[in-house]
Amino acid sequence: MSIKKYFYILSLIVINGCYSQEKQTDTVVLFLNLKSKTITYSISKDTTSASFGIYRKGFETKKSRDNAMKPYLYRGKNTIKNFEDLKKANPKDMPKSDMLPTFSLNYWSIKMPEYLKSVNGINYITEEEFRAKELNYLSKKIYMIHKLDNGLYLKWDVIPTPEE
Repeated sequence: MSIKKYFYILSLIVINGCYSQEKQTDTVVLFLNLKSKTITYSISKDTTSASFGIYRKGFETKKSRDNAMKPYLYRGKNTIKNFEDLKKANPKDMPKSDMLPTFSLNYWSIKMPEYLKSVNGINYITEEEFRAKELNYLSKKIYMIHKLDNGLYLKWDVIPTPEE
């Protein structure tokens, strides 16, 4: 065979290999208990949009979140209570905004949810499992399921809310 034929065959093999290596998106289905104090949520009346927040490990309680914010609220003897106190504060005593802790992972959806009669056969994780290994799930496609009072389930296709 000539060099041109080898080149064409090799090109076809490489192109075919590139397209066959497309990775399927990993998905995670998260089952939420919306009555939990470690979840925040907002669902529109017509269910066309929803937002969910899951408090990160270590920030599940209000006390732990308040303790994490203490260094940002108190400046020695001066307490920042309002905007006037903020204007009087010495700028060098103020923390950098990028140092503020992130208390929750937030997700939102602008799609109608899927109604499910049961969750049998769906491989899902709980919020505790999610919180324990949250970094493993950050790059995956996430669905959130919660149970309605009438026994049906809503399955939301969510995306992470970007942090500022």
